[in-house]
Amino acid sequence: MKSKHLARRKVSAAIENAVLAKSARRCALCFHLNGDLEEKIGQIAHLDGNRANCLENNLAFLCLPHHSIFDSTTKQHKNYTTTEVKNYRSRLYKAIAKNEHFLGRSNVGAEGVELKTLRVLADVLRKRPAKRSRRRVGARTPSAEAPAFEMTVHTGGYSEDYRAIVLVVDLANRGSSADQVVEWTLQFESLDLALSPSAAPANIVTPVPQWSSLLVRIGPSEFTQGTLFFKAAGKLAEGLPQEPLVGTLGAKTLYGKRLLRKVKIYRLLTLKEHPELAH
Repeated sequence: MKSKHLARRKVSAAIENAVLAKSARRCALCFHLNGDLEEKIGQIAHLDGNRANCLENNLAFLCLPHHSIFDSTTKQHKNYTTTEVKNYRSRLYKAIAKNEHFLGRSNVGAEGVELKTLRVLADVLRKRPAKRSRRRVGARTPSAEAPAFEMTVHTGGYSEDYRAIVLVVDLANRGSSADQVVEWTLQFESLDLALSPSAAPANIVTPVPQWSSLLVRIGPSEFTQGTLFFKAAGKLAEGLPQEPLVGTLGAKTLYGKRLLRKVKIYRLLTLKEHPELAH
């Protein structure tokens, strides 16, 4: 229960700095309730209600709305307890120490977490959503101008939180025989850099499902759409050097066909603000 001693005493600069540094100005209640690790405008709360008790263990950084709720004395609802908030604060400090706030999302449960940047990508790049991962496509008469195996690459999104590129790729096989992609490469000549795809972190929700295997098999007259996740390396690990960054996605099939497609990469927030750039 919170104390009723309300005589205010100034928190020392050393203790204030410690609370702000350990919390990185993230709200302990936002973190626990919503998995929210965004920086907040807030205040340092006295957890026992005694504003003269300025020991670090009695302090927690809370956003303005949660601080107001925590300090309220209404009997219309069960308020957060001191012990409760201290537990949330401890979990927050551990997450900050692990730099989880740089990932844009915590790992505190499937319903409460957010990954806004990948949701942005889902909003602007989901141009051909399909209820099934594969569907039949019409056969095409083979000719030099009309290859049987086709690839389309949508505008790529660069996640600054994950330092990674996410691409949505369409594959269509208009031939009469099955084939399989056995090798992917994303190359940036301007950076002298080539990347290979890898599995996305388990807590990412990609625009369309990742293929269960990077060895993508496509039967005759089939279409499939999937997501490729490329972890940044070299200069890309420091951030996207320019917008758009132009690269080439290459795919090699089991039967020796090589497909090359140019792709433009934008920051996810850029795509959110300018969805017309996505195609």
